[in-house]
Amino acid sequence: MAFVLSSGSLNYAQYYGMSFSGLEVSLDQRSSLDLTPHRAIDADADLNLQFHIRLRPGDEGYYGYIFRLLVGEQNIDLVHGVVPGNPNNFELILGKKTSNIAFYIPVEDLFKEWIRLKITIDSRNQRISLHLRDTVFEDQLKGYDLSDGVRLMFGAHSYGKFSRA
Repeated sequence: MAFVLSSGSLNYAQYYGMSFSGLEVSLDQRSSLDLTPHRAIDADADLNLQFHIRLRPGDEGYYGYIFRLLVGEQNIDLVHGVVPGNPNNFELILGKKTSNIAFYIPVEDLFKEWIRLKITIDSRNQRISLHLRDTVFEDQLKGYDLSDGVRLMFGAHSYGKFSRA
């Protein structure tokens, strides 16, 4: 998989950005990006996370954790995977539960173009939303307090009781 934090225009014919290795390599060779390795980020009432995602054709497996956002000691995870009987290939996990934010992006689109995703947390109204193209998915976000600090990790990571290879 390849990811890039949004920062202007992208050339859609290129695979620029950070590439992540997953199931096709051993555990100790998997890629990671911890944007908060030393301490949590102080946040106020709102938080916006934007990035682009694109899959590399030819990789063996296209599933796993895209990112983990820790708010205090609670997780918000974006997961990609193909599960028989599930029409969605992306799901946002809040704690231990699948949220109402789940969607499908054709794999062919993920091979051909950078897909922009934007996640917004509105602490005052206890809402989380995900913006994909012209669609906004929303859910309640009770018990998450941004003032507890925020940590953001892409790919393989390990922090306290939270780890993912």
